[in-house]
Amino acid sequence: MDIHQAYKQLGVSENATEQEIEYKFEMWIKKHHSNLARQGENEGVDIELITSAYETIKKHKQYVPEPTKGSEKVKDKLEHFFRYYKLHTFAVIVLVLILYSIIQAVIDHQQQQEKLASLPPVKVEVMFFGSFLTSNFNATEEIETTLAENILAKFPSWKRVSTTYSYSPQEVTDQNDIGYQQKSAAQLATEKPDMYVMNLEFFKSYVQSGMFYPLDQMDTALLEGDLDDRKLYTATTQSTSTEHLYGIELTDAAIFSGIPLKEDTRIIAAIRKDAKNKNNALQLMLEFSNVDD
Repeated sequence: MDIHQAYKQLGVSENATEQEIEYKFEMWIKKHHSNLARQGENEGVDIELITSAYETIKKHKQYVPEPTKGSEKVKDKLEHFFRYYKLHTFAVIVLVLILYSIIQAVIDHQQQQEKLASLPPVKVEVMFFGSFLTSNFNATEEIETTLAENILAKFPSWKRVSTTYSYSPQEVTDQNDIGYQQKSAAQLATEKPDMYVMNLEFFKSYVQSGMFYPLDQMDTALLEGDLDDRKLYTATTQSTSTEHLYGIELTDAAIFSGIPLKEDTRIIAAIRKDAKNKNNALQLMLEFSNVDD
């Protein structure tokens, strides 16, 4: 008997479910038993043909009877087991990746520190702060490299200097300007260079806070002799009413060679109050301002 005849003989469609097939077969058996109970009457039920059709369908579908309640519990336990360990395996993988990232970061940091330790010592750290450049301020690395090269050209015995350019717009015109101001303010608060080079307007604002070192306490000759007073900037601070020299103008100085500056911009250099390389910073300022010490 082929499969199509088997479905037809059993009386179910070829799309019947396993439950429907079982139910139909049981109905044929009950009817057959009922006929036998009535003095052997058959009424057209050929139980052998029905059974053959049922077995043919079972073989075709590779039919397996519905699981018992016990087997369902085992199945549920197995599914829970694999689901549980699948989640934990994923968590372990994530943890391994995190640990790998941490270890790699530590290794990179150590390698960076070893590399820095092998370099010549930094003679001076300078932060260029403000909005005095006309070039694209996003080219930070190129600007910083040029500034460092200009300094080393004046001081060939210095093998290494550090330069940082922090763009800070004086006027806010859009959301980007707000972002740049916040970023530069964070740099100003967290980084500790020896020397600042900034717009005159920024210098006037920050000198009041007492963040700069009085230059006349380093070299009293700066306030004596025939000096260009137009390049020297004195001020008082919030903590003292005594006027001191805090800034020297570097506008049009060779330190900006190859870097386009905005017109009518005045640029002032000042030394950080807790600078590590005060003397080198002062020497740099005097050299580029053409003020003789």
